[in-house]
Amino acid sequence: MKILKLGNKIEGKGDVKGSTFIKIKESKKGYIFKVVNTITEGEYYEVLARKILDRYSATSYPSSKVFGQYAWTYMTKEKAENKFAKL
Repeated sequence: MKILKLGNKIEGKGDVKGSTFIKIKESKKGYIFKVVNTITEGEYYEVLARKILDRYSATSYPSSKVFGQYAWTYMTKEKAENKFAKL
């Protein structure tokens, strides 16, 4: 079974419209995405533990409901890297 991975660049839709998610690091345990908001011109980082959706044999970007469980937001790359190292 081939497992589909998250793309290197994702354009936000819905609640995150105006944000671009750029994958900057990947391992067997997770990802780091740099998030750039084109409206506010702000940026931050999201760390995601890798979760495979059995139904589709794919990973997906988590919804806001799971942040704090297996997805986290950090304002600095250094803090994101620290969390990524602990996955």
